[in-house]
Amino acid sequence: PSEIKLFKRELRNLFHLYDTDDSGNLDVEEMRIFINDLRKSLHLPQVDDNIFSKLFRALDKDSSQVIELDEMLNNITAIYPIVVESGEELNEKIKDDFEEMDFDDSGFLEREE
Repeated sequence: PSEIKLFKRELRNLFHLYDTDDSGNLDVEEMRIFINDLRKSLHLPQVDDNIFSKLFRALDKDSSQVIELDEMLNNITAIYPIVVESGEELNEKIKDDFEEMDFDDSGFLEREE
């Protein structure tokens, strides 16, 4: 899909900015900063340790404890759903909370509610 193509382009453009030691890959700390900043730019919630671990394992196919650009780009379909899924869960929770507070089902929260 075009969303994945756009996501890949964004990853490629940003990857080198986060490789602060110019090693050609992202270590755990560089990757954590990279993922958190990427999610902010996509307007998704912060990454917790559980989601970060899933992302890192999904990308680190050779278990080298670093992520090469090729690993990231070749496995984009593995990380895209993880990134988006967390945002969808948050949106669903917000929607459920709103509906629970909207006692008169007007679609608006009045001062009394």
